[in-house]
Amino acid sequence: MARIVYGVSGEGSGHSSRAREMASHLREKGHTIWLVSYDRGYQNLKADFDVFETEGLCITSEDNKVSIVKTFTENIKRLPEGFKCLQELRQRLFEDFQPDCVVTDFEPMTAYLANHYSLPLITIDNQHRMRYLKYAGPSHLKVDARVTKAVVRAMVPRPDVSLITTFYFDAPTNDRTFLFPPILRREVLDQQSVGGDHILVYLTSSFESLLDELNPAFQDGSRQVEKDLKSGTLSLADRFDGVLDSGRNIASALTKDQIYENEKYRSYIHLFTRCARLREVQGF
Repeated sequence: MARIVYGVSGEGSGHSSRAREMASHLREKGHTIWLVSYDRGYQNLKADFDVFETEGLCITSEDNKVSIVKTFTENIKRLPEGFKCLQELRQRLFEDFQPDCVVTDFEPMTAYLANHYSLPLITIDNQHRMRYLKYAGPSHLKVDARVTKAVVRAMVPRPDVSLITTFYFDAPTNDRTFLFPPILRREVLDQQSVGGDHILVYLTSSFESLLDELNPAFQDGSRQVEKDLKSGTLSLADRFDGVLDSGRNIASALTKDQIYENEKYRSYIHLFTRCARLREVQGF
């Protein structure tokens, strides 16, 4: 069986949620796994796996938009500790553990060390869709697309194989890229569909202007939303009908040009599309 180092981005919980399922499966098959993560990823995984805590990159957002200045400043602060962690990671998991291969879910230290030691490198994430798939986009966002692709390349320079989780099965640009539907936790898959009067809105960061526009009552209900998030319940995971109705109403009132030109509209449509696709995939 193989010895595997598995790097996991600690930004948010999506990467660690996916890695939990993958690492559990690999461990059940008899492989020896060391995970590498930071921040929320480390907190989510440390109780159930061998996890090396490293320092990692973070993204600082304001109203659901990346703040370039705050993101840059915060990551500059992390550099000294990051260099120290890199040296320890190299010694413990690459010199001493001697892995047979490296898997990375958008975690750069393990990717660069895999290249340094000429180890097979497998990526499993959704970010590489922007690098290895063909997709259409508005002409005025071509520069943004190139920047995004450059960032993905900088994070994971030379993967041997890329496993991409995606809702959109476009044509890959090479024969080393393979597409899969999203990988969900068993706790999510086991949820039963029930009727309700909620509107479920999934946000990865604060998005005050969206809440204000969808329903002013959300301002008064923000404490309840926070309470629900902290409880860890998944009971709302299948209540998409209200979201989809709102999405249809917004989408039917917009032209394609309006969606392309207005970032807020694109965010709305993306949110509703994700909900619709998840319900279709899971049979909700």
